[in-house]
Amino acid sequence: ENHGQKELITNIALSGFFFYVYNEFAFAFTAQVGSVTSSVLNTAKRVIIIVVSCIIFAEPMERNTMIGSAIAIGGTFAYSLASKAKPKAKTN
Repeated sequence: ENHGQKELITNIALSGFFFYVYNEFAFAFTAQVGSVTSSVLNTAKRVIIIVVSCIIFAEPMERNTMIGSAIAIGGTFAYSLASKAKPKAKTN
């Protein structure tokens, strides 16, 4: 019996399609903002997902998770400040 085979094939096809669309948007976004900004925002996204998941599922964050999240958030904040700062004039 092929019970569930159609659903499995449909899920695989849809997963592949949506991953393709996600990659197209990611490449277009990276082309617009630059690779460093895209990488920093992707890191921030991952930290936000971890923190929000811990809150929603009432899971305590371990010490290393909190340290890693703080480093990532601090780095994102520092990059944001540095990118807004005016470059200093070069002196010879």
